[in-house]
Amino acid sequence: MFALVEKGDGYVVLKGGTGTLLELAALWECLNKRAIDTRPCIAMGFWTPVLDCVRAVERERRGRTWGEHGAGLIQVAASPEQAVGMLISALGRR
Repeated sequence: MFALVEKGDGYVVLKGGTGTLLELAALWECLNKRAIDTRPCIAMGFWTPVLDCVRAVERERRGRTWGEHGAGLIQVAASPEQAVGMLISALGRR
């Protein structure tokens, strides 16, 4: 899993179960802790409740800087076409 994270130039997280959730969490943590360079990560709208829940918990913690403050590390797309467009756009700016 971490080899895939390290090798990817960008990521699209599709609807999935606990395995996909684990992959999303590992990628998010690597981006958050700057274990890898910033890369585009787009999650399908299916993941919005999970992202919102984690972001809410992290915002409640005081005295900690979190990579999500100011700029979301994970973007959300409403459709596969939008996700591809976002990824192409983000990779074109690099």
